[in-house]
Amino acid sequence: MLGSAVIVFREVLEAALIISILLAATRGLPRRHWWIGGGGVAGVLGAIVVAMFTGRIAALFAGAGQEMFNAAVLFTAVLMLAWHNIWMAAHSRHMTASLKNLSASVTAGELPLYFIAVAAGLAVLREGSEVVLFLYGIAASGGGAVGMISGGLLGLAGGAAVGILLYRGLLRIPAGLLFRVTGWLILLLASGMAATAVGYLSQAGVLPSYPPLWNSSTILSEHSITGQLLHILVGYQARPDILALRAVFLVAMLFPATVFAEVDKIYDPYVYQGELELEARGVHQFDNENKHKIKLAAGYGINAMWFLEGYAVFEQETGGHAKLAELELENKLQLTDQGRYWADFGVLTEVAKELGEDKWELKAGPLLQKQIRRWVITANLYLEKQFGRDRSSSKVEVLGAARLKYRLSQALEPTLEYYADEETHSLGPVFMGAARWGKTPIRWEAGILAGLTHASPDVSFRWQLEFEFY
Repeated sequence: MLGSAVIVFREVLEAALIISILLAATRGLPRRHWWIGGGGVAGVLGAIVVAMFTGRIAALFAGAGQEMFNAAVLFTAVLMLAWHNIWMAAHSRHMTASLKNLSASVTAGELPLYFIAVAAGLAVLREGSEVVLFLYGIAASGGGAVGMISGGLLGLAGGAAVGILLYRGLLRIPAGLLFRVTGWLILLLASGMAATAVGYLSQAGVLPSYPPLWNSSTILSEHSITGQLLHILVGYQARPDILALRAVFLVAMLFPATVFAEVDKIYDPYVYQGELELEARGVHQFDNENKHKIKLAAGYGINAMWFLEGYAVFEQETGGHAKLAELELENKLQLTDQGRYWADFGVLTEVAKELGEDKWELKAGPLLQKQIRRWVITANLYLEKQFGRDRSSSKVEVLGAARLKYRLSQALEPTLEYYADEETHSLGPVFMGAARWGKTPIRWEAGILAGLTHASPDVSFRWQLEFEFY
């Protein structure tokens, strides 16, 4: 009885936590209970089907069918949650202003509630199928039917009760903060799912196995109550390998829900001593407003770790003239030697002053780059704070961008770049490369990005040109 109670409680709690967070994240939206509840019912039915074909599923893929099935379910749920957070990030301000006036948006199909239904159903399906497998193992080992059923019902009640308590606690959060909190929670849930999914693929032999990077079992065991809760919520692993960390990083790139401010360049973490850089770059948005921004900069590599760069920012709006709007000073620090660790790390800090206004901005955050054969993944994540009487926000905001590049040749490197701010999210192809003008190296890039949300510019054209002197 005790074994079945613990197993069912753990699996039901995991599904209940996910559903509770999804309910809180869609608070105030019409018909959300029907969609999420319907997804949960579909998940239960799917778990029953899995129970009927447990033997056949396990026999697939040379005996690794169950691991492959679990990984597929988890990765699908991650994609559903990512799409949901894209919508939530773009509409959270309007939802905060008036939670009761969203029926038109939902009716128009702007919010894909069916994505949330799929995510909820997959959560129930995965946990339900695991309950079936674990209880089957208990029965096969000689466990009594009465004790197994009573223990299962006890675990079901306990897991559901904890999920209800979490949901009620989330509802006490003010609406203005709720969407940001639930956005972070969904990001953590999806990261944990991705890390668990790559673990299943390693068990199935699809992905290679790596030694653990560290062992924190003596500090926090996965088998403790706290460890199990953290495993459910954020995919905590006491002995994670490099694949788990890569999965978490890639999922973080998918999620714009935690991105709330402007970023217009993706930085690598490298510094070259003695390098003098002259740079020009621009962002041109083509929609009803047609905004244009051009930045001119000069930078210098003071030593092997520190690069200092100053910017003059010119802006132009529809019907207006270009004007000098802002001055910026950036510091980039390279923290690790290139190629020494599993990824290369740096830190960027920036101070900006808007001309004509008492408004300052301070931005700081990590830079990360990882190369896998010819593929290069780059990600930037920052915290930003505004100061002065004319500041538009008093909150600490989070912003970031990501890039996936293929090193076809030195002259041409096709990439896929993603940028976001509070309401707009843009994704598209960018081409970059290097050439020479006499003895002077020149780096260039140009790309067209499409808006992912209704508030995004229809098309954004980005370009950059760098001259490097040593």
